[in-house]
Amino acid sequence: MIEPISKEEGIQVIRAGFAQVLLDVAFDCSAPVYWYSIADYQRGPVLNNGTIFFVDAGVGPFAVTARHVLQGYREAVRAEPRTLCEIGGVDFDLLGNLIAEDRKTDIVTLRMDDDTLTKIGRIPHVNPRAWPPKPPEIGKGVFFGGYPGRHRIEGPGIIRWGFAGGLDVAAAIHEDHISVQFRREDWVHTARHAPPAVGEPWGGVSGSPLFAVVQNGVVSWRLAGVVTEFGSTFEILYASSFSEVGRDGSISC
Repeated sequence: MIEPISKEEGIQVIRAGFAQVLLDVAFDCSAPVYWYSIADYQRGPVLNNGTIFFVDAGVGPFAVTARHVLQGYREAVRAEPRTLCEIGGVDFDLLGNLIAEDRKTDIVTLRMDDDTLTKIGRIPHVNPRAWPPKPPEIGKGVFFGGYPGRHRIEGPGIIRWGFAGGLDVAAAIHEDHISVQFRREDWVHTARHAPPAVGEPWGGVSGSPLFAVVQNGVVSWRLAGVVTEFGSTFEILYASSFSEVGRDGSISC
């Protein structure tokens, strides 16, 4: 029988560096997706951003983000046709690479090739278990990471992105979505990862990967969902499951 670790033991493990190991899992397969307009042959400031991540379910890589991120780009292009998109500093045609989108779950999938991934400097996550991945279990550990717009620093010809994330437990599991309640009284932070201010906006993390922590003798993790919203007022994260997403990025609507 595997004995669960105590809260105190968990805090020790997190402060010893395990939290960074998990956040690196999310970082390695994700990147900021953002858009800007061109005026007088000059690049304008970033108009908005989200997070996108990369998955290989056995038949080649594809990209995943929240559908409302793609919709924000669509609306920006309608307002100003000279709006361009980048992923991690690399030009990318979001609309031209669309595989599927689902309004209900707020998920969109896009074609992604190895050459573009190399330019972005990211590696697709290969899920170690059956596809589609199951949602996490209530009360079990989850973690995520993405690119909040508040961490973005822009200068002439330069954009720097800050990566942020968190670990907690799944508070509620439904057929098509997951919620995680972040309670400040349970937060554990380190000198490298200070806690955000109360009510601080997390816009930009939509589209981030959500992973479930699995403890079966050894601790491992698996993909569990796509972050679709982070409510700053009550600090609740919402995500959609992969239940309708196929190995090739198709979505059964």
